Amino acid sequence: MPVDFDQYKNTDMEGKEDSLKSLSEQVQTLEIEEVRLKEMEEQLSAQKESIKKLKREIIPSIMDEADITSIEVKVGHERRAVKIEDKVFAEISEAKKDEAYRDMIQVELQMEGMSETLANKIIQSQWKSVYIVEEVTGKEAEQLIEAGIPFQPSRKIHWATLRKWAKSVLERGLKMPESISSYKYREAKITRS
Repeated sequence: MPVDFDQYKNTDMEGKEDSLKSLSEQVQTLEIEEVRLKEMEEQLSAQKESIKKLKREIIPSIMDEADITSIEVKVGHERRAVKIEDKVFAEISEAKKDEAYRDMIQVELQMEGMSETLANKIIQSQWKSVYIVEEVTGKEAEQLIEAGIPFQPSRKIHWATLRKWAKSVLERGLKMPESISSYKYREAKITRS
């Protein structure tokens, strides 16, 4: 990438041709590396999709046709155990975080055998106190903790915990709250035997 040194005449850069040439070369190198990285990311994404298709569509379909859910197969000189597992994907958008949290409490209370009406009353009273506590920051939060008043300043649910919870809800035949996006899928799990 040639440098147009004429554009730097009568400027602070005059006489610094070596630095400008080096800078130009490094900018060109950076651009080449960025293009390579983008290509590699696209290849990686395509590879992940290929693996996902094999695990979620092709292998389960073949095993369904053979009417089997697990089997041991020979791969080269080794053996692999292949098992089809039922899984659940679940996520909560940031916009629906509060609604999903309330919905999860309600479902939990229903799983414990509580009527929907009573569950709603408990949630409403608990929710009011939680909202008040969430407005507390700094010194006030420390005072609540010291007084032994439990509160949770943020509601973050780990993705694995959420998916496990969603799977248990669906296995019990309960309706998944609309505030939680979810779907069931089957996936092949392959281990060395």
